Amino acid sequence: MRAVRRSIADAALDRILDEIETRYCGLVAETVDFARLDTIEQALVVELETLVATGELAAPPDRRALESRASSMVNWSLCTLAEDPRRTKQSGDTDDDDCELCRAFSRSSIVP
Repeated sequence: MRAVRRSIADAALDRILDEIETRYCGLVAETVDFARLDTIEQALVVELETLVATGELAAPPDRRALESRASSMVNWSLCTLAEDPRRTKQSGDTDDDDCELCRAFSRSSIVP
């Protein structure tokens, strides 16, 4: 009986966390300049093509492989944003003007 109650509680918690994650994912997506990301990805494809043309990079089977690699590079960059020093205030700082997120949140009501 305890296992059943525990399973029900775990499922309820998972639903709550999924809902919060979905809601905040949308909020984070609102802060992203997708057009700029696309431009960066296209520039990466051009750079990879240049490396192939100069022999510094092995030729892929097709352009889609280069596009996939560029997309992976952008995705990796997005995943590493959590560690970017601009994301958090340095200890001892008291001036919110030096923190990009603090400035953004002070001008916005997106944080509940």
